[in-house]
Amino acid sequence: MPVYSLNPMDLTYKGWEGCRHRGTCIVRADTPVKAREIAKRAFWKGTDLPGIAVPWTQDTLVKVTLHINHDFQEDGPEEILDPPHYNTDWCWI
Repeated sequence: MPVYSLNPMDLTYKGWEGCRHRGTCIVRADTPVKAREIAKRAFWKGTDLPGIAVPWTQDTLVKVTLHINHDFQEDGPEEILDPPHYNTDWCWI
């Protein structure tokens, strides 16, 4: 299964206030869209600000690239590989 790197580009966006993690993350997923969804489920805690979109799903806020030349296992379930400490439900443990 492919491994993707999700790299935040604009941390000035107010929606980042609703995220548990604001740095690069590495995700094993079938597609880039699925990788974004996994990051959203893991890191989005919400915000009271009206009209704020989840940054992880926005092309203008997060760049997704195929992660090559890495030490991560490509075999296994869809999951966050880095940062560590996220379980298979994509919740902080």
